[in-house]
Amino acid sequence: MKRVKYIVSATALTMLLSACGGSPESADLNAVLDRTLDALDRYDVYLTENNVTEVSDEQMPTLLDNLHESYNAEPKFYSAPIGVALKDDASFDGFKDDNSNNIKDSGESTIFTVEIDSANQRLIATDETGTSTFRGATTGFLAGALMGHLLSRQSAAGIKPGAFNNRKVSSPDSYRSARAASRSGGSSSRK
Repeated sequence: MKRVKYIVSATALTMLLSACGGSPESADLNAVLDRTLDALDRYDVYLTENNVTEVSDEQMPTLLDNLHESYNAEPKFYSAPIGVALKDDASFDGFKDDNSNNIKDSGESTIFTVEIDSANQRLIATDETGTSTFRGATTGFLAGALMGHLLSRQSAAGIKPGAFNNRKVSSPDSYRSARAASRSGGSSSRK
């Protein structure tokens, strides 16, 4: 009986300490953006090889497959499998894909979102805490056609150029420094 009480107490203490002391895992947004640009480069090759000159919703599954493959490539930047969902406003959600089916099921939470900021020609990645960073969106010509298609979706959803101008985002270097400080227990401020 004492042994059962000990096991229950130890389990409860472990759960309490992990709930109080640790913050949830977050994805490395620089890695997210690096992998997104890699997927866009591979998508550009796909468009060229398949003589696609006008991008439509028909090509979106291939883009999502490229993103899914890139986000889950080694070395991993998140401990769980990552699924990818394209939203109506042309942003992408990376979500914790517990069953690895690349479909956002009930209970599978968003890890990060990638948005297109056309006015400033950049991609913005934001994690579940609201921390954001960016990367310039330089891609090949046909991937530029993809961007045009995504921007059309964005416009149809009511997002206008300049909508991201007031968004607080950290530069990639500032984000990297803040992330390192948070892992070491130091404090940092967002820009």
